[in-house]
Amino acid sequence: MDGLMIVALVNEVLASHKRIDNGFTAFQISKAIESVKNGCGIIVSDKNVRARLKTLKREYAEVSQLLSISGFGWDAETGRITADSIAWDDLVKGKPDFGKWRTKLCRRYDDMECIFGNDTATGDRAVSGFDTFSPMQVDESVNELDTPTEDTDPSPVPTHGDLEKVFMSLTNTTIMGALVYEQLGRDPPPLP
Repeated sequence: MDGLMIVALVNEVLASHKRIDNGFTAFQISKAIESVKNGCGIIVSDKNVRARLKTLKREYAEVSQLLSISGFGWDAETGRITADSIAWDDLVKGKPDFGKWRTKLCRRYDDMECIFGNDTATGDRAVSGFDTFSPMQVDESVNELDTPTEDTDPSPVPTHGDLEKVFMSLTNTTIMGALVYEQLGRDPPPLP
């Protein structure tokens, strides 16, 4: 029954060239129901299919996580997770729930990868408050600041005398000069 349902959903995914982010549409589920009914004569409901998909997705996530661990592989012919006994023993110490995969088969892993793809969380990048981090390696040459030079030093805040010099050097007109002096509350110097 699982095989018929999975094949129907794989065909739906391949036909539409995409998976639905939040699961499967009612139409896709109806195709799975129809496939099970035609293949083995059993009538299943939408609820049955969605519950079975939830279980298959959890199993797919576990197998994906196992396969991401060094030393573990998957034999497509037998549907077994492969690893040496030392790797299994080390895994079961830290994650006892994964011990079932030592004997349990996952014959349709490729199909489930097509159906569920990368939308399952594996916890590979999870961080808890108890995790410790090593300091980041910093390339010192990138963070070095140039030694200040005369061109890059910020100028001090200008005073009224500095403003007078700046404005007078910017313009040769007496009108601009007169406006600057008026703003500063001073009399302009005599014209040359």
